[in-house]
Amino acid sequence: LPSAAGLLAGAALALLLAAPDLLPRLELASLSTRLRFDYSFFLDRQAGWSDLKTLFDPLDAGGTRDEYWEHNFYFGLALLPLCLFALFNNWRRNAPLAVAAAATFLLCFDSPVLRFLFDHFPGFNLFRLSSRILHVTQFLVVLLAGRGTAAVLSAWPNGRRGQLVVGLALLCILLDSAVRFQPRLTTRPMSEAFPAAPFHDVLRRTPTNGRTVAVDRLAVPYGQAGYFGIDMANGYASLNLKHYMDYFSVLKTGDPRRIPLRPAVWTDLESIARPDMLRALDVRYIVANEEYPFDRIGYE
Repeated sequence: LPSAAGLLAGAALALLLAAPDLLPRLELASLSTRLRFDYSFFLDRQAGWSDLKTLFDPLDAGGTRDEYWEHNFYFGLALLPLCLFALFNNWRRNAPLAVAAAATFLLCFDSPVLRFLFDHFPGFNLFRLSSRILHVTQFLVVLLAGRGTAAVLSAWPNGRRGQLVVGLALLCILLDSAVRFQPRLTTRPMSEAFPAAPFHDVLRRTPTNGRTVAVDRLAVPYGQAGYFGIDMANGYASLNLKHYMDYFSVLKTGDPRRIPLRPAVWTDLESIARPDMLRALDVRYIVANEEYPFDRIGYE
């Protein structure tokens, strides 16, 4: 009960600290596409059993796996002995933590339990990618390892052996973190990481210039446009607002009946059926990686 009270107090403090950022956004909540619940969207890029190899190596395939952070089950090998010692030392006290960690771990995978929570647990269906519940699992694993650390220290209360064991465990955790992160810490100049192309200067937004849309994500990668000063009308700029997503859907298809009745994330441009709606967004440039019949829609 004291621990629960502390967690509730921490949550209340977190809400107060976040309020200046969250409260202005509440007026947009009714416009979110996430209010259209869709289980297939919720399961997007579902974790598979093959991802369990990341239990032992978070950078499987050298970290080159696409979006390797989404389905990563690595909790730190150095933590596991401390977790096992906690269970061995006091099974009755620590078993609930282990069971809770196992339960949240299994919720990463599609199951009747996950579907039940999606249908009946308040707010659960607003999210995407069930494997993100692993943040809760990690929290529980760290708590269990902390119990194990306390058990090691109490096993040798009057000697330095317990302190030595805990010190070695902490050193292993630090070394493990350093080894895992080192490949990701390479730094390069921005000009090398994002090499400029001559057409970037043409697309840069100015008081007399317009916005840009990209026919596919690689023509102007959405995450690089801001760095080059390019104002994109598609990509992630819509902030998942329903009215913008609906507008963009009609722009592409010309048919309001084809507006998707599910959440949406990206405003990818696969077609242009209503160029007048494109011009209404102040779009001056359309960028593509291949030939496109722009003259048919009044673009040159």
